[in-house]
Amino acid sequence: MAGEVRIEDFIPIDDRVIVRPHKAEDKTEAGVYLPPAALLQKREIVQSGEIVAIGPGRFTNQGEREAMMDFRVGDIVYFARFQGWLFTIGEGEEEVEYRVFGQHDLFGRKKRDEE
Repeated sequence: MAGEVRIEDFIPIDDRVIVRPHKAEDKTEAGVYLPPAALLQKREIVQSGEIVAIGPGRFTNQGEREAMMDFRVGDIVYFARFQGWLFTIGEGEEEVEYRVFGQHDLFGRKKRDEE
């Protein structure tokens, strides 16, 4: 594959979901900057992220695609700390982390504005 890989070009298969995990803030609400050790610990605790891509759904035993995926691109979802496959993609000068989950590996999502 020639050229740079972009997350927009990455299409998950079956019921897989690509999530960009939220980054832990490096300072508190009061404006105090966290030391590196505390920041690392806080990053391990963060277990939410935004869906950036969704597969078309799994095939049923009858050979048809599942009609309903429970999530949409842009949803904020919650997951276990060590769950999912981690990969990085270079976006400009920065390496961005993403995780791949099966739809059923996610615990849930944040309520949408229209709900």
